Amino acid sequence: MPFLPTPGRVQRADRRSNAGVYIWADFRRFLFAESDTHPDFSSLKPASEAPAALRAREARIVALCASNGVMIAYGTNFFTEELGWFRITFTTRREALLVGLERVWKSVQEAQAEWADD
Repeated sequence: MPFLPTPGRVQRADRRSNAGVYIWADFRRFLFAESDTHPDFSSLKPASEAPAALRAREARIVALCASNGVMIAYGTNFFTEELGWFRITFTTRREALLVGLERVWKSVQEAQAEWADD
C-alpha cells in the first residue's frame, strides 16, 4: 500500500492502490524448440550480438503475450546481459495475477510450439 509523506505524519494515498512490484522471468529455454534438449544459451550472450532469429523469437513471445491480454517487458530494456529474460510488473490482487501468469504461460507454450515448425 503506497503512502504519501505529510509533515509530521504519514497518510494513506488511496486504499485501492497497490505497490508496483516485479519479478524476473527466465524464458531462455523457450527461445529454443522443445525438441532441442541441450539449447546453447551462450548464443544469447551478450544480447547485443545475439542472432537475429533469437531476437525475433523474443519479440514473438512479447507479441503473443500481448495478444493473450498480458504485457511483459524485454529484459534488455532493463540492461540484462542476454536474451530470454523478461520483466513482469504487477499491481493487482492475487487472483488477477494468477490469471495473468496463466496467460504468460500459454503464450510461451504457443511460441515454443511455433519453433517446432521451424
